[in-house]
Amino acid sequence: MLSLLLAVLVIKSLQPLQTLTIEVPDVSVYGYARDDQFEYLATPKGLYRSPRLATSQPQRIAFGGEAVHAVAVHEGALYVAKGEGNEAGSSTGHTFVRSTDHGATFTNLDAGLLDCALQPCTYLVPTRMSFGPDQIYVNAGGNLLASDDDGASWHLLWGLAHQGKPTSQICPLKFERIGNLMLMGGECPLDVGWIRRGTLQANLVEWAEEPASVSAPELENRNVQFIRDQGNGVVFAGIEGALLKSTDNGASFRFVLHYDLEAEDRYPYVTQMVTSSRDPRVMILGGFDKKNAVGYLAYSHDGGDHWQDISNAVGPAVVSLLVEDADGRILAGLQDGAQFTLAELVLGERAKRRSVR
Repeated sequence: MLSLLLAVLVIKSLQPLQTLTIEVPDVSVYGYARDDQFEYLATPKGLYRSPRLATSQPQRIAFGGEAVHAVAVHEGALYVAKGEGNEAGSSTGHTFVRSTDHGATFTNLDAGLLDCALQPCTYLVPTRMSFGPDQIYVNAGGNLLASDDDGASWHLLWGLAHQGKPTSQICPLKFERIGNLMLMGGECPLDVGWIRRGTLQANLVEWAEEPASVSAPELENRNVQFIRDQGNGVVFAGIEGALLKSTDNGASFRFVLHYDLEAEDRYPYVTQMVTSSRDPRVMILGGFDKKNAVGYLAYSHDGGDHWQDISNAVGPAVVSLLVEDADGRILAGLQDGAQFTLAELVLGERAKRRSVR
């Protein structure tokens, strides 16, 4: 029998990089995007930008005092989702905009998100966006919407309509598109968690097969926090107190992390996930532990099947951001009161012995 030493990436340290004063009303999730010149940070108090967040202090460039929920870069343009409340609500101001000059100016893309079911009219609020070849998808006002005319009008894939246009509903929703498959999740009716999967037509804005429930353990009243496609059929869904994994493009899920609803030690809300490009087996989860009102951080080095809790590294700070930057650094955003700290999770190799016959 021989023994081989295999290199395994582990988290070696947590190094603070930048600190911003950002007062948040509640637990918040930050957003990140980058283009060929800048990295962007979506915060509860505006849009920030830096040539490199890790080495240059980010500066607020737009929407001071407004909640910016998400940012994305698509075909060189910067897209921003913002507005009062969450994705189940609506806002008096514009909520979906685009910039083609790195955030110097913006064009409104939310004419089709104007909701006049009640007066005065308001704009539906998105917190996530994604893109197809000629399509835009958002989860605005608790609905799943698709546009193939640059946001002028929207196809209602899931949600409520008033006089043929989407209208705000009370249930937030998360989504992920995988080719012509669309996965959705939420918690509605109240206290009923769910995940569904449907098939889109070739135009990618209408259903070929309506969404149906997937095969998964009972979710109880655990709201879905994110759905993330990892490629090769692997999909993760972060929910309250648990993490689900699929290996068949979301047709079925199993728990790879699970805390009982009445757990006495901790009950983490899993809101963030990042995978290392150096080793896709290395994954990191973040969020907050509702039971103890502290941060939550865990990592896996086997592709998300097993997790090690390292929450002591962040203490009381909520993990509000986990991303890999343009240089391959794993960045964590830590919110502690009014202080937001951008830190690097430094990865290093650890030898792991494996016996071979």
